[in-house]
Amino acid sequence: MTNLKQAFRSLQKNKLFSILNIFGFAIGFTVCIIIALYVYRENSVNSFFPNAERTFRLKDTAKGKVLFDNAILPNLKNQFPEIDEIAPLVYLSGEDMAFNIKVGDKYTVVHELMSTNNDFFALAGIDILLSSTDRPFTEKNSVILSKSAAEKVFGHYNIVGEPVSFFGIDFVVSAIAEDIPSTATFGADIYMNDDYTEIGFAQNCMNNDCYLIREIYFKVKEGTNVEALTQKINDHFPKNRTNIESVILQPVKEIYFSEVSEMAKHKAGNKKMVWIFITIAALTLFMSIFNYINYTISKQLQTLKQMGIRMAAGAGKRQIFQYYLVEVGLSVFIASVLALLFTILALPLAEQLFRVELNIMWLLKPSMLAIAVIALIIIVLLSAWFPVSLIWQSNITSLLGKSHKHIKASSLSRIMTVAQLVISIILLSSLMLISKQLDFVKTANYGFKTEQLLRISLPDSYQKNNCYVLKDAFSKLPFIADLSLTSHSPGSGWSRSGAENNEGKEIYINTMRVDNDFINTFQIKLLQGRDGTEGDINKGILITETTLKQLGLEDFEGQKLWDYNIIGVVNEFQYNSMHSLIGPVAFIYSDTYYNALNVRLLPGNFGEQLAQMERTWKDVGIEEPLNFMFYNEYYNQLYKKEELAAKALSLFSIIAFIITCLGMLAQIIQITERRVKEIGIRKINGASITEVMKMLNKKFVITVLVSAIIATPIAYYAMSHWLQGFAYKTELSWWVFALSGFITLVITLLTVSWQSWRAASRNPVEALRYE
Repeated sequence: MTNLKQAFRSLQKNKLFSILNIFGFAIGFTVCIIIALYVYRENSVNSFFPNAERTFRLKDTAKGKVLFDNAILPNLKNQFPEIDEIAPLVYLSGEDMAFNIKVGDKYTVVHELMSTNNDFFALAGIDILLSSTDRPFTEKNSVILSKSAAEKVFGHYNIVGEPVSFFGIDFVVSAIAEDIPSTATFGADIYMNDDYTEIGFAQNCMNNDCYLIREIYFKVKEGTNVEALTQKINDHFPKNRTNIESVILQPVKEIYFSEVSEMAKHKAGNKKMVWIFITIAALTLFMSIFNYINYTISKQLQTLKQMGIRMAAGAGKRQIFQYYLVEVGLSVFIASVLALLFTILALPLAEQLFRVELNIMWLLKPSMLAIAVIALIIIVLLSAWFPVSLIWQSNITSLLGKSHKHIKASSLSRIMTVAQLVISIILLSSLMLISKQLDFVKTANYGFKTEQLLRISLPDSYQKNNCYVLKDAFSKLPFIADLSLTSHSPGSGWSRSGAENNEGKEIYINTMRVDNDFINTFQIKLLQGRDGTEGDINKGILITETTLKQLGLEDFEGQKLWDYNIIGVVNEFQYNSMHSLIGPVAFIYSDTYYNALNVRLLPGNFGEQLAQMERTWKDVGIEEPLNFMFYNEYYNQLYKKEELAAKALSLFSIIAFIITCLGMLAQIIQITERRVKEIGIRKINGASITEVMKMLNKKFVITVLVSAIIATPIAYYAMSHWLQGFAYKTELSWWVFALSGFITLVITLLTVSWQSWRAASRNPVEALRYE
């Protein structure tokens, strides 16, 4: 109790330093709590499965594919009794995918669709809230709506038996399902019965043989030896048209951090990003601890006699350590309470930053509580031990004397300041390089001009014959430069077809069906051959340079791909993000199927242009709302994770600098208080304010320079490793590291110069009045 009273008195006696210290701890704790919530959320994705430890997804051993010939599903279920429940899955989502649900004359847009079977709901633990029978899908044309989708479409969810239509097809709502948790790798506004094969979601084609491909999820019975089952499946794996010979069983909890397949996209996390944020949390926490130790060491020089008197009165090392433990514990307790309040206030901002839902009640989870308690104990012990260890190295005589040069406080304080500045410079350098890479990928050449290019999704009734009516009507609008009909669009799903090259090796080519205006509308460069004409419809095909090389062809003249004549070669076409290498692409001139109208706009007022397009849209008799997407915006959103990293690093760099500045401010105040007489004597002897400020700031300038030298190779290595995740990347320019060091130096000087100037401009008579 005595130690607690003395700790309170110490905090009240040194109010400014106590505020700086506790505030620094509170900021560090707030960052750690928010990042801990984010890390917990990321690592709990798909944990909602009732038996997550016994639930798996089938995955190809050799190529990592997760889409299998749908025909093998009944064979797996019948051939392997260890499999309890099994479900196929196709998941379609994204802002570029708009599904128009029609009820009466009203259309409602939703963005997530899943095709699966009845076993999925028990497998995933998704409750059926309303159903006409014990089977969610009662008929082939049955659909199930999520509760939130039903309320969005109908205004309520008591709608079992109601008719709905989309894709131009009539369906009946057979059940209402609870919403899939946000901590899932998939979602669904609409569930379609996978037996409804008339809509060919996810197909594979080889030599004109097309078949459905599906992700396959299943749960094994309790007590099943997973390794033995895997071997058994591989020994008797059903013949299939996907030519997969061996598989592994991928736990559902591992899917979130696994590679996303081009044709089986799921909500994905980034393990690297999680570790980056864990590192940031640890570094921020260490910076807060360094601040406290720096402050305590600086303050120690004023309290050494007090400690010496205690030791002379019989206090041992244990009693001295207990005193510091209580003082640190009190500061940490106050900072923890403040951090919880800051977290509650900052949580909405954090959710926007991370783009996920966070729940502060996760802190009450046993694992989270255990980590928090252990972390706080370590913080208190570390913060108390360092300053106490310096006292233990001294004897009573030296503590009660006037000379304390043997105490290594100054060196330790300088090391910790360097560590803080190194962390700040690394964060700032990383932020600048991530921003540089983002600018590089967003301005990169994707093989076509993305600016002013609009993709309009065609309604199902307009995807074949009526699309020409719409194209003709739009071509008369004065602000439209070019327009083209395509079966797919870059970024919104492609068809993939297999072909054999000259060496007999199978390659897969991304294909898109286009009309004769495709080259002009997308502004693609034709390298060899010619553009398509009316005579090339359903006969001609354009390929990219990569396709030509992978086919093993030196010249396209007289060559065929599938049943199409190769009429030309175009420049490389990046249909994905810059994380991936450019793959083979082919553009087939065809009039069999289109689902998008691509419009090249002239510069102008887009609001007015959109209004005219919507009027024309309605004039041709289309009831569905006009859904559109700019291509440059689509490609920009492919880098959400990198933008998250940039925003997070911006925020945490600011926080790191705030913590560092608080520490340096405390240091310069302590330095000027200790050297007040020296400054007075120097001024009496003719030293100018500038000379005194140089003397006081010199140590901090050297500290920043040393920190920059240490931080640069660390930041260089870290960012080189991060850039390996991109197939196409920017240069690691030297000026980024130089600028980071310069900015840090400026911030440091701004922080300490104010106090240096106050000390240097003080009347020396006041400092020496009592000497």
